[in-house]
Amino acid sequence: RQVLDFLLFWPEYCQPLVEAGLGEVLKNPALAHLLDLMLEAGETGAFSPEQLLSAPLAPEDRACLVERLTEPLLDLDQDTEAEVRAMYEEIVHWVRQQQKMQRTAHLQRELEEAEQCGDNQRALDLLRARQQEAGSGDSG
Repeated sequence: RQVLDFLLFWPEYCQPLVEAGLGEVLKNPALAHLLDLMLEAGETGAFSPEQLLSAPLAPEDRACLVERLTEPLLDLDQDTEAEVRAMYEEIVHWVRQQQKMQRTAHLQRELEEAEQCGDNQRALDLLRARQQEAGSGDSG
């Protein structure tokens, strides 16, 4: 919901966040759908959050969107450009953490599969890759 709130108030960050991998890490299908709609609207010109209300949405998605648009969630008068940029960077950091967790989980699944198949060389390679991924820190 924090990501949705951010994008509703600062839709100009939608494309940069998608480029950073946001779409890959969203687990909520409704949020992913809203992100797609925001991207489409942004391609056709200036985007306003209210445009999403005219899009085809499931009733529960529409209710969530109305709730987000009608609740005063952020004190917009107090948010400086630097603070907005810091929020953006925080979301990018979260995206990178999620991507790393997904890569590690994928390597773990492949490792288990290789072990079950008796492919020791592949299992060893995957184990090294998983250890390298785990030790890569937040630089990626």
